[in-house]
Amino acid sequence: MNSCCQSLVKYSLLIFNLVFALVGLFLIGLGTFIEIHAKHYLDFLSSTYINTPIVIIVVGVAIFIIAFCACCGACSENSWMVYAYSGIMLLILLAQFGAGITAFVMKDDLKDGIETKMVDGMDNYGGEDYGGVTDTWDFVQQELECCGVNNYTDWGRVEGWREGVVPNSCCKNESDSCGNVGFNTTTIYTNGCLVVMEEKFVDNIWLVAAAVIGLALLELVGIILACYLGNRINRARQYQRFH
Repeated sequence: MNSCCQSLVKYSLLIFNLVFALVGLFLIGLGTFIEIHAKHYLDFLSSTYINTPIVIIVVGVAIFIIAFCACCGACSENSWMVYAYSGIMLLILLAQFGAGITAFVMKDDLKDGIETKMVDGMDNYGGEDYGGVTDTWDFVQQELECCGVNNYTDWGRVEGWREGVVPNSCCKNESDSCGNVGFNTTTIYTNGCLVVMEEKFVDNIWLVAAAVIGLALLELVGIILACYLGNRINRARQYQRFH
């Protein structure tokens, strides 16, 4: 009966860590996707969040390696590897809670940081040494179908820009000089980009929190299974030693 129970826990832990390894691969893919396809959005975040894709990739790699080692420990019934896995998973779990609490507390700072970065970016738009800023604004305005920070009139208040002129990326059908004086407001995006950016990064923080909680519960199950398996392995060895 004990052997049957131990085998059940062993294979449950194996299945769990196969799923956990897939989670690690998913995080690696997600971090890579954000780094490649959403890099322009990250340019409007403060320095605290700018390396988020790299952090996600590193976490994914760590999770995959830990899951692989846990599978090896379970297959070989090596108690110290199983206990080491439990300890590392506990540290990851605590780090996740800490990161989640920090992200929630800094929610307002994130919102203010986005607005500050957008305003600063507008001031540098089109500058000789600010090609990245220009590309970012053009990309965001076209992708999010918006113009300016609060609305399209923000561009008229930027030094070096005349009132009644907006970047061509504000146009619904972008073309050369489509944002020059005399444009029709029906041909450009009039809503500001700040609200849309907040919806993408600030208002969706609850979804991120839910994902973190779900992953934490999954990790907690893994810790419990690993501790139980380690205990069963040690008991079996002690029994064999004295019998």
